[in-house]
Amino acid sequence: MTDRIKPDTLFPHEIGIILGYPVEDVIAFEKHQGQQCKYCGYWKSYSDVDKARKCQCSYKRCSGMCRKMFDAAKAAGAEVIYGTADSADKAAVLSCDILLLGSPAMGDEVLEDTMEEFFASIEKSIGSKKVAVFGSYDWGDGQWLRDWADRIKAAGAVLAAEPFMVNLTPADSDLEKCKEWTATAIKKYRQLFSGVI
Repeated sequence: MTDRIKPDTLFPHEIGIILGYPVEDVIAFEKHQGQQCKYCGYWKSYSDVDKARKCQCSYKRCSGMCRKMFDAAKAAGAEVIYGTADSADKAAVLSCDILLLGSPAMGDEVLEDTMEEFFASIEKSIGSKKVAVFGSYDWGDGQWLRDWADRIKAAGAVLAAEPFMVNLTPADSDLEKCKEWTATAIKKYRQLFSGVI
């Protein structure tokens, strides 16, 4: 891939797979040369439009929070691995000391499908981890995050911070709170870590 990303050349379309775009949409984009899509948002969708709309709406809501968390974690001196649930490397995630996991509320206040699948795959392996969860919702009162926090505690992990949630698209004030929340989670982790040594 690095050999294909060079000045004065077209950007390789398969980068979409790394970014978490559906493989069938990446293939169709190349086949149709970016034309004839059924829906256009963060990427051009050629397959399941309803799923693409929901996913792209989730990306929009969570991307601002993720950027603030990434910046806050870096500013606190943490080494950060960033990924999406549908493309995350389980071994890499489980090698981290603290996990910040995010998901929008879907359906009847449940985790987004790809995060549910990913979290279920690591749930039995997080007993020694410090974990914090965040996300956005449209309706309800945040039960999906409280349920997620309960699952984390039941798995033997420690909550590094109280669940952080925002209603709909985060406002600037929410993004600032997000930075504070991340710093708190990292600080709590360091206190727990220093207590173990």
